[in-house]
Amino acid sequence: MGGGDTIKAILLLADLMEGGYIEFKGEGIGLTEKGRLVVKALEKLVKSKTAPRKKVRSVRSTSSL
Repeated sequence: MGGGDTIKAILLLADLMEGGYIEFKGEGIGLTEKGRLVVKALEKLVKSKTAPRKKVRSVRSTSSL
């Protein structure tokens, strides 16, 4: 996913949380394949952002050494 796609996904999630009707490139998303892919991408994004930062930093520092 590119940066623009990530922003679109976050905006879609915000709409979902508000209970609004979500549109993606003019198409409404129900439980379509595209919708499922967006949800999966959001779950990965949320898990990566909510992971303990100290662990992430230690992994990065050891891999860079």
